[in-house]
Amino acid sequence: AYSSWSMMSEELTRRGYCTYTFNLNGVPHSSFISLTGDMRESAKGLGAFIAMVLTRTHTDKVDLVGWSQGAGPLPNQYLKFENGAS
Repeated sequence: AYSSWSMMSEELTRRGYCTYTFNLNGVPHSSFISLTGDMRESAKGLGAFIAMVLTRTHTDKVDLVGWSQGAGPLPNQYLKFENGAS
């Protein structure tokens, strides 16, 4: 998360956005492969992360910004199968 979003997060914060990021589940015991894993498990993790952000920010919705797995397949899995659209 840090290497991908640290610069973008600073700019978004300067523009008045509150930003959060997280790392997707990775292959166990393999720190060099940190953005892979079962999409269903990643979507559950994303749901838990979003619930935490909503609680901390006292709001009822978030905007998702991502790239690679986090830009299409993961948000779609979360929205369709983890009740993310609600």
